Amino acid sequence: MNITQINNSQENNQYKPSFKNGQLMSNIFMAVDKHVILGVSAIDLGSMVIPRTTIDFTRNKQAGIETAFRESSSTATHAAIGVAGLGAASLLALMLRCKNYGVDFKKITANADNLEGMAKVFKSVIDENKNISDKDELAKKFLDKIFEDVKGLSGNSELQDGKPIWSALKQESQNIAGETINTKNNIVEILLNEQKNNKSFRIPAAALDRLQVYLNMDIPSTQMLKVKLADKVVTTEGVHLLEDAYSLTKSFTQDKVLKSFKEATDVSKVNFVQDLKKLSLRKTVLGLAAICAVALSMQTFNRHMTKKRTGLDGFVGDPNYGRNHHEDCHKEHNVNKDGLFVPLKILSMLAMGFFIYKTINASSLKDLASKLQFKGNLPTMNQIKLVYGSTILGRLFAAKDKNELRESTFRDFLGYTNFLVLGALVTKCFVNWKDKSLINYEATGDKKGIKSLFNWLQNST
Repeated sequence: MNITQINNSQENNQYKPSFKNGQLMSNIFMAVDKHVILGVSAIDLGSMVIPRTTIDFTRNKQAGIETAFRESSSTATHAAIGVAGLGAASLLALMLRCKNYGVDFKKITANADNLEGMAKVFKSVIDENKNISDKDELAKKFLDKIFEDVKGLSGNSELQDGKPIWSALKQESQNIAGETINTKNNIVEILLNEQKNNKSFRIPAAALDRLQVYLNMDIPSTQMLKVKLADKVVTTEGVHLLEDAYSLTKSFTQDKVLKSFKEATDVSKVNFVQDLKKLSLRKTVLGLAAICAVALSMQTFNRHMTKKRTGLDGFVGDPNYGRNHHEDCHKEHNVNKDGLFVPLKILSMLAMGFFIYKTINASSLKDLASKLQFKGNLPTMNQIKLVYGSTILGRLFAAKDKNELRESTFRDFLGYTNFLVLGALVTKCFVNWKDKSLINYEATGDKKGIKSLFNWLQNST
């Protein structure tokens, strides 16, 4: 198998956008866009954990300690979403061992759309080549079809009739030096070689990096790709496309799985595909249920630890906290806990729940399940929205009186908006100001007014 090697000069000649102030800033913003948890953690630390803790220490020592735990535990919970998904996958994979597929299920991170699309492509390859029994040949034909129609946005710097251009992955490409690179062939050959040389169902990081370089030769940004898979076009990220192509090629060519594809009359009859789809759904439900349960309980646990340290059970932000506790503080808490307290708490929690659902932008419960799927080892923004929202619901539930409920409602609703809307807005506006070519955007819906801004914020990468 002949693979065109990429030397250092070729790599340096590929599309590497940079800010005027240096490559470092460009790399930082591209890393944040690629790994959303990095941006989320940075915003959380800089705009909530540090300033809120600092301010609450000026109230009293216990308020500062409780706030430090409350805010930092929220950041840790977001970072642990991927761990929860991996744990759920490992647990569920044990249930499928008895079927002896010869597949390491916990290493497969394909979502339902990519799985179904690629399964249909593989089934068509099997049906069109019934006389071929060689696994390597079937794998090559499968991968050729996967990368037959892959497109990505070229960026704001390239427009045609006012609309962004979709760049297609080509059979051959030329770098700035004029050297011809067999882009598509090299991607397929690297994947095939990795299949043979690695037993793992997860592609090695070094190979994944090489593959992304080839993708970037034709497609400047691979954060949003449109891939034709059988009878549908799926939207995915470049890294997920490569990971899924590797893991599913290796899975589909296992003896028992390959036999089931050949015997089935339709993809829906392939037991392995149906088992993998069920595992993906159950992993999402189990993993997110576990991490959301932790998020919901964090503030209650935090309050318990405060009470254990101080012997006091009340709102640490109360000006009278710790002073004449058995008289003034207890009396004020009783006044605040009037008949409206519980209804207001329920109303605040319902409003927050509705806010979470709207920011995820799901059109139905089925769409909600689809948008919350795990799409790799790191959490998606929609998963972070759900878990952070659960954290806020836990804070509202743990409120002891109307003062704490009011403070938590205003603080955390604004925090949620800052965390998930303003942070992304500032980042994208800054990047757009420095180098418009780094922003990919295809206009949908309203193109004027405030709705245009929200469309840009939601649909740009």
